[in-house]
Amino acid sequence: MFTNENRVNLRFEQEPEEEFNEKLEAAEAYRERSEIFLKYNYLIDSMENPTHNLTEEIKDRIMNFVLGHPFKLGPLRDPIAFLTVPAHIRFNSKYYLIPKLIDVPSKTVVERFKKKNYNLELLNNLVEEIGKEFVRANHQIEFDATLPYSGTSSVKKEVL
Repeated sequence: MFTNENRVNLRFEQEPEEEFNEKLEAAEAYRERSEIFLKYNYLIDSMENPTHNLTEEIKDRIMNFVLGHPFKLGPLRDPIAFLTVPAHIRFNSKYYLIPKLIDVPSKTVVERFKKKNYNLELLNNLVEEIGKEFVRANHQIEFDATLPYSGTSSVKKEVL
């Protein structure tokens, strides 16, 4: 942690001392928060636990999205017909969240990118970066679950 002895703090003659001291306190609080933030990011970035990766299907969806091929989540549900559907299907979210491709392209991604004069290398870099962020997000979720204030931790929360 930084202390005032390590920093040069200049106060102008016209600046009120109270205002100067408030700025010093705010700067110290921001330094402490920044230090915590940097440590938190370092811990997450240094995690090497195995985690899920993006599937090829998800990568293909990203490429189709870049190419402008839209997806839909399915038709609107009729509430009366919806109630007649068995509960194991009605409350299974995967039936409604899996997108269906509206326009199934016949060409490969590479051919479609060449036709539109898109840079395939940039797309590959984008997909790779999204994959890294996905892994980092999984590590962040895993790390946050170990913190004492996490809803999944075994630490009891006191009610004030």
